[in-house]
Amino acid sequence: MQIWQDLIKYSLIGSERQTAPLSADGDLQAYINQLYPNNTVPTGEAREQALLSAAALVTQYRLAGQQAATFSGTLPTADEAEPLPLLSPLCISHLQRFLNDSELKAILPEWLALATTVKRRVPFALIPPLLELAAQNRSVRPAITALIDKRGQWLAAQHSDWQKLLVQTDAILDDVSIWEEGSPAQREEYLRQYRQQDATKACELLQAVWKQEPAATRQSLLSVFSVNLSSEDEAFLTACLEDRSKGVRQLAATLLGSLPDSAFSQRQKQRLNTWLRFEKGGLLKKNKLIVELPETWDKSWLIDGIEEKPPQGKGEKAWWLEQALSTVPPAYWSEQWQLSPDDSLALLAKHEWRKTIQDAWKQALQNYPDAAWAETFLVRFDINQVELWRVIPPAQAERLASQLLTTAEEKTHSTVLSILIHIQHAWSVEFSQQVINAIHRYTQQKLTPSEVYACYYLGELARYLDPECCDLLAKNIPSEHQYDQITRALNKIQYTLSFRRDMSNALANQ
Repeated sequence: MQIWQDLIKYSLIGSERQTAPLSADGDLQAYINQLYPNNTVPTGEAREQALLSAAALVTQYRLAGQQAATFSGTLPTADEAEPLPLLSPLCISHLQRFLNDSELKAILPEWLALATTVKRRVPFALIPPLLELAAQNRSVRPAITALIDKRGQWLAAQHSDWQKLLVQTDAILDDVSIWEEGSPAQREEYLRQYRQQDATKACELLQAVWKQEPAATRQSLLSVFSVNLSSEDEAFLTACLEDRSKGVRQLAATLLGSLPDSAFSQRQKQRLNTWLRFEKGGLLKKNKLIVELPETWDKSWLIDGIEEKPPQGKGEKAWWLEQALSTVPPAYWSEQWQLSPDDSLALLAKHEWRKTIQDAWKQALQNYPDAAWAETFLVRFDINQVELWRVIPPAQAERLASQLLTTAEEKTHSTVLSILIHIQHAWSVEFSQQVINAIHRYTQQKLTPSEVYACYYLGELARYLDPECCDLLAKNIPSEHQYDQITRALNKIQYTLSFRRDMSNALANQ
């Protein structure tokens, strides 16, 4: 419409250059006339006001005159599947609180995992917010896929952004279209289940599409090979050592390191046995680790993931050693040198290559979990290594933490309590009781400013305490403290643990 073009023109060149009133078609002209009395352009500020008012008027007129787009596609087939029974009103109210209370969102994954075991569904109205949550947190997608039931899965299939969030776990192998057309997460789950059923066929399945997949997809699908990994995978993994993606090459090297008889593992061990030499001590002589590294980089090392140029701040030789050592399970060295994990790590005391070997063994323990080595590493070097706490089984982690709590002096209580945030599983009743007693002692002692500041982690401990200890917590932990920060943390513990108990009971009584 011409009036719109005139508005744009006068907005660009300035209202002071407007010499004639705006002109519109049809009924709109009557309203424009009210802005330009006597068919004249106002002067001063009134001129600008008239132009701006006309712009607002025409904008609304254009919007009101728009017609909705005409749908010309095919409507989706209605969902006629029989829905699962609905969760109880109390469980639904808990879910609504999770979605609206940021203080509780950290324990939502626990509720979702418990809720999937009762074989019930969420209300239809909560399906969209749960799908939006799945978009933000990949780990909860399988549980959400189950809880939204067939109706929610049908709804997600109509929305391109939601459809790719679904992670089917039931009878997934019956639908080959998931592998051919599914989202990366869905295809990864499909391949994982295939590996559990037939690892050889799963390897052939991936090989058939390998070259056409982007690097990120190749890496995520290759990670599934940790399931039922065997010597039959060696040929494919060896070929992956020459992949154009660095992430794929590193992952292939890590997986091959899990196969002790693979050619990769044999080369790496042979190489390292020329770099590291163990000398056994005697009555007056300590065990000794001698490190003799080559002066120059060998191009043949590249196939085994040993790159020449180190990152900034790291020496070349240290970099070569660290890359090689991180792809050999630490347990190999215990066997090779006939030493316990503790004696093996003791070799690093005051050693000039201590940091390099320590960093490499830490990475190797994440690649090839070994509980005995991980516990010894934590005690000897750094008890705050969260990655190594995850390597240790729950019962062993609780035993180690229990020892630390028992032997902690008053001045180290806050430090020991801060370590507990690394033990991220549902704690036993006995360990929970010990932690509550430790928190009680912590709140009774005289605290330094730094110890008060460190209390921020206390509120997070309620995510792991056993809900059966709710009454003990209320009895032993004060609701108020002289420091506001600690008061807030203690209130958060009680609030969160009480809610966890209520949600667990509600789900158990469906």
